[in-house]
Amino acid sequence: MSTYAAPNIDQASDSSPPDETQKSIHILITQCLQNGFFLADENRLALSTENAMRILVGNQEGFDLNCIEVGADNRRRLIDEGGKDFYKNGPLYKFFDAVTHPDPVEEDLHIIHIRDWHEPSNQYDNERKLYGPHCEGGTWYAEPIDGFDEFLCPWGDDRQKQIAARQVTGYRPNPHVTLTYYDVRSDSVFDFRPPDSPRLLQELDACMPNRAVHQSQLEMILDRLIGPRKKGAAPSVLNERRVYVVVIGVYTDIKIQTLLVGLQSRYNIPNLIVSDVLTASQSLERHLQGLDFASKVLQVEVIHPLNDLVSTLNLGAVKTIPQELLRNSINYRNYQSYFLDKQNLLSYQDQKLVSDIEMTRRSTEDLRNTTERNNKVLYYSGIAFLILAILSGIVNLLSGIDEDIQGSVAFTAVAGGLSASQLILIFFVKPIKQLEENLANLVRLRNYLETYSLITALMRYHFTKAERLHYTVDEEKDRQQLESLERQIKMIQETAKEMRNLFGHTVPDDSPDGALIPPIETETDG
Repeated sequence: MSTYAAPNIDQASDSSPPDETQKSIHILITQCLQNGFFLADENRLALSTENAMRILVGNQEGFDLNCIEVGADNRRRLIDEGGKDFYKNGPLYKFFDAVTHPDPVEEDLHIIHIRDWHEPSNQYDNERKLYGPHCEGGTWYAEPIDGFDEFLCPWGDDRQKQIAARQVTGYRPNPHVTLTYYDVRSDSVFDFRPPDSPRLLQELDACMPNRAVHQSQLEMILDRLIGPRKKGAAPSVLNERRVYVVVIGVYTDIKIQTLLVGLQSRYNIPNLIVSDVLTASQSLERHLQGLDFASKVLQVEVIHPLNDLVSTLNLGAVKTIPQELLRNSINYRNYQSYFLDKQNLLSYQDQKLVSDIEMTRRSTEDLRNTTERNNKVLYYSGIAFLILAILSGIVNLLSGIDEDIQGSVAFTAVAGGLSASQLILIFFVKPIKQLEENLANLVRLRNYLETYSLITALMRYHFTKAERLHYTVDEEKDRQQLESLERQIKMIQETAKEMRNLFGHTVPDDSPDGALIPPIETETDG
């Protein structure tokens, strides 16, 4: 393997902290703004087209998902619409443009780009088994998002500038502007963990020769900017400075969440911020879950307006971002109580369901006990009456009855026989009949409860999804979801009906035919 040697750059030799006379320090950390997550189509880790375009394009006139085509190389491309560049007019590009063009310069700004970058290693083998091949070093998938090179890799193809961006001092495009870029390559979910790949380790040691064995590239950069806050470490003057750290990128519930935990546990940053517009996940609920954890557990501030986010990083920014671009974006403020509301709703129904099941269980048990008790009384009473009737008949036959009344005795015997048949009918056949009816009722009740529970679970899942709470619900998609739910419920009804037919020999003939719950009536055209 060839050795990796960092060139002698004056900028790289300066490892001293930033100027301590400045009032505050501003840090923007981006996570996985790469082609493999945004512009790849068939990829287990790629965002859906809708989620990716919400960040890259936003709400722009003339754009819809039909403007996206997927080539044979598995890349999403925008169809040319009269030369309009949707990316440069989208939320992410507008945000970078406003942040990185300060006028006048107020504070020092550091932009740290964390890229998922995998070389052959045990760590990558484990991730590949879970998520499939992704972001392999040197491939298009690991490169910054196409069209954002100006902000995501301003060092370009210059080898010396690339190495400078990977050093602890970073790369500064303009020495007269306090804007510094850093290129961090991470080969695991935990960005504060040193790389596992031998190649990445060799490159990291060449760029950061003073690195300790346990230190990662990100940790060394932040230790220099913020100051170490580890137990036993000497206090840093930078600890007294105001620090603002903003995090954007993907995934909200995995990479972003893990990064925020690492930042808070190591540096206890009071002004740690995450954007709900420039972050995303595979689904809205997972996105909200990550933001909810960040806000309520980590005490991270969630900012929705991009102009507020820009002013947090750059007090001198003069460019503004049209709010209309964010019309289709998720505002976390509207969902702050979503999980609590959902939990309260579901727990209430769970309590009612448990109460109904318990009441039904007690009623069924009381009915069964009463039926068994009555059947036993009837059974033993019938036996007693039969024995008494038989003994009475034997006594009469053996007592030497007069011939004159033999006809009367014969009549009495016939009547006794008829009475015995009625006793058998009342005391034996009827209890068996009641047991069969009780069994049929139990089967019918169990079938009904199972059907009701399954349909209720489907409806609870559908109607408590976060997408249904959004004020800009896609009517077409909502209609398709309702039709799918309707088909599922009908399938359950048919299954319940078939189950009833299988137990037809235990169900009384006078029971209602068909499904155990009323069928869904659908409207037809006209």
